[in-house]
Amino acid sequence: MLNAAKRELFEETGALDFDIQPLCDYALAGYFKGKDVTGNSQVFFANIRILGDLPAHSEMEHVRLFDSPPSELTYPTLTHELLPLAIQKKESLGL
Repeated sequence: MLNAAKRELFEETGALDFDIQPLCDYALAGYFKGKDVTGNSQVFFANIRILGDLPAHSEMEHVRLFDSPPSELTYPTLTHELLPLAIQKKESLGL
């Protein structure tokens, strides 16, 4: 799963130099945007040192950096629940 996370990070951000490690596991069950959603996966924390250009095959249009989470998120509930864990991880690593 770590190799898949590294590949996704590069494909979706253009990250060239980074450290990445598991942050937590999660499970979903319920309705999201009118669809029944169930599943589980793993969330990763990455400290990116160098961002390059997005690869030609990226599904992302562009990358932007924010000081705080943007108001429109694909998975707002999940993001708001995981953000405190990411902040704790960042602080524990002294970043």
